[in-house]
Amino acid sequence: MAEIKAVIFDFAGVLTTNRCWPGLAEKLSKKLSIDKTLIQERLYSKEDPLLLGNQTTKDFWEKNMKDIKIPLDAFLEEFASWYELNQETLDLAKFLKKSFKVVIFSDNFDAATPSIRKDPALKGIFEEMFFSNEMHLMKPQEESFKQVLKELGLNPEECVFIDDKEKNMLHPKNLGIHPIVFKSIGQVKQELEALGIKTK
Repeated sequence: MAEIKAVIFDFAGVLTTNRCWPGLAEKLSKKLSIDKTLIQERLYSKEDPLLLGNQTTKDFWEKNMKDIKIPLDAFLEEFASWYELNQETLDLAKFLKKSFKVVIFSDNFDAATPSIRKDPALKGIFEEMFFSNEMHLMKPQEESFKQVLKELGLNPEECVFIDDKEKNMLHPKNLGIHPIVFKSIGQVKQELEALGIKTK
């Protein structure tokens, strides 16, 4: 087996304790007293152009949020800080950084990625951050993983990919990246140890 040189982490649901749209819907609902379910339904509708960086956040807001009385400034403010970091996963990433390249690859949005890049809790841990809205490629596209590998200068078998969605493992598996579906921090550590990667 090739020597593993990089561990690639998804962001939402792996490095965070919540997921983007439910987290944002919760924040907006509390702030504006609007039904959380309605907000969530609107957020999930036609999200791909936003994830791919082919639509501005303002355009998305105008099409999906404006008519339910969510002001643009409130939408942008809460969107930029929707997440709560998972300290256990961060601690693991910090430990792995001693021996491996540790990076983020996330399907994400232009309203949030600048905040993630600047977050002091993430700085110094992750060597690189790859976001779908900047790459104009998403995880359901095999080319997105090829692009990450090219940028890292690594072969597939030299990388581990950790994501909380089984559906995102199709292309990594086909390419030869070692896939780990995140269910709990303990389970992830076990699977990393099985690959010969020390986690403590």
